[in-house]
Amino acid sequence: MMRIKMGLICLALLTVALSACADTLNFETGAPCAFIATTPLASYGGLTFSGGGAILDQCGNFGINAHSGVDFLAFATGTYATGPEFIDFPSAVSSVSIFAGDGDSGSFTLQAFDGSENSLGQDVETNPGGQYVELQVSADGIETVELSSNLGAWVADDLSFNGSENPTVPEPASMLLLGGGLAGLARILRGRKR
Repeated sequence: MMRIKMGLICLALLTVALSACADTLNFETGAPCAFIATTPLASYGGLTFSGGGAILDQCGNFGINAHSGVDFLAFATGTYATGPEFIDFPSAVSSVSIFAGDGDSGSFTLQAFDGSENSLGQDVETNPGGQYVELQVSADGIETVELSSNLGAWVADDLSFNGSENPTVPEPASMLLLGGGLAGLARILRGRKR
């Protein structure tokens, strides 16, 4: 029994350590359906956004549901959100991925830059319409990414990045595991004192 408890504690601590290496932002905010009811995203999850994208609920009729949850980062070129979207990290990361999609077919580009605005790589993916494609770039020293599309209206969801020295969004499941592990450790220590 003691080995099982200690194993669970170790598993909890390992899970928390691994989640500190990778963050995922899913843009869930309880957003409205229309651009007119919101403002361009400037900051979210410790990151800085510029380019006009706004968080909307999937009820905004983009021809595609959110990749996870019900909210996503939305663009409608020529109206409210112009794109491309620039995303700045508070410290360099080594890998960035995001899902982009729309009801229509089109292409999406994710380009990564270092602090001196040198290109570190890019990924271009074509979407046949009505589904998401995953864009990802890996390189040391990514400080900014540029997300763009040739479509007039499109969405992005589930931005993931790793290598950050300062993780911004701990996963709730990891925090529950840590709490459970610590509670188990406290119970074991109390049992030993008796």
